[in-house]
Amino acid sequence: MFCFRSFLLVFLVILLLHVPGPACAQHWNAPETEQAYKHATDFEAAKNWSEAATVYRRLLVACPADSLVTAGLCRCLFALRKFADAEQVLVAMVSTSKQEKWLEWLATAQLTQGKAKMALHTLKRAIAVFPDSGNLYALSGDCHYLKHQYHRAENDWISGYSRPAQRQENIYGLCKLYSRRSQLPDAILLSEIYLNLNIIDTARADEIRKLMLSDSKRFFDPGFTSSARGTKNYKPFFVERDQIAKRWILLNTLVSDGVTTENLTMLRIRFLLDWNLKPGGAAEALFSYQDKMLREGWLDIYGEWLFGPVEDPLAHQAWVTFHRADYDRFLQWKTGHPFVLPVEK
Repeated sequence: MFCFRSFLLVFLVILLLHVPGPACAQHWNAPETEQAYKHATDFEAAKNWSEAATVYRRLLVACPADSLVTAGLCRCLFALRKFADAEQVLVAMVSTSKQEKWLEWLATAQLTQGKAKMALHTLKRAIAVFPDSGNLYALSGDCHYLKHQYHRAENDWISGYSRPAQRQENIYGLCKLYSRRSQLPDAILLSEIYLNLNIIDTARADEIRKLMLSDSKRFFDPGFTSSARGTKNYKPFFVERDQIAKRWILLNTLVSDGVTTENLTMLRIRFLLDWNLKPGGAAEALFSYQDKMLREGWLDIYGEWLFGPVEDPLAHQAWVTFHRADYDRFLQWKTGHPFVLPVEK
């Protein structure tokens, strides 16, 4: 099931991560206005959202439709969960400035109040103006998903995925959707791609780790039919999906005693030895990245990084403590060799 609370919290984290410092003096019409803005940003940096919002509101009277003040006020209102107030501020802002950010925030304020239909209307307007924004498609997909319009959600997320600069949020939505309807090979591959794009560990990354481990267990469950494994019911996201699924099934003896971190790592090694690597789309890019790690001696640690935190958190922490130097070197290697998705038409 789509975790709307998780979606909201992640959106808020992204929104609140950047609190700007004072703007240049030329931005303000008077020294006291500049000083008031500094007080507001200081309150915001200290997470005193209520005081910051009060100062921002006074500033908005003195500086109507000012982008810095509006952004600060909206950040505080989101943090205070005053979504109706945020919507009111953003409606006024959109009437004078139809920037992508304001339309995205307005749709989010509407969605958090359960106004999915209104949010979709806002997003339709926004996408018409900013057709290359992956974030807008991701949010539109979220709206359709909450309305149980899964086919429309999928179409939005696939459209957003085709916008190379903003793929991650759309991949997250597709992971949840494909897992929900047991389209397991696509879900597993997209989950691993998502984790390699999201190199900073977050609550959402661990959510996808749990999903990926659960989907792997379901896929290799002997009671699952070929159809239940997702090889027949739906059009594949990856063109190689059915070939990949058949190869995994042939290797299922490697996980016959349990779908564990070690066994899944061994399965990846055997798969790479058998798979004919070739230039291609996202799946081939993932396998090439795994192959590079295998050749450079990192794949065992990669498997622990991929599944360990959710399979057994205490055992993972003990493993990391015992192998701290190697684990740190792996993370440094990964930072220096980021996974890159190819541009797909």
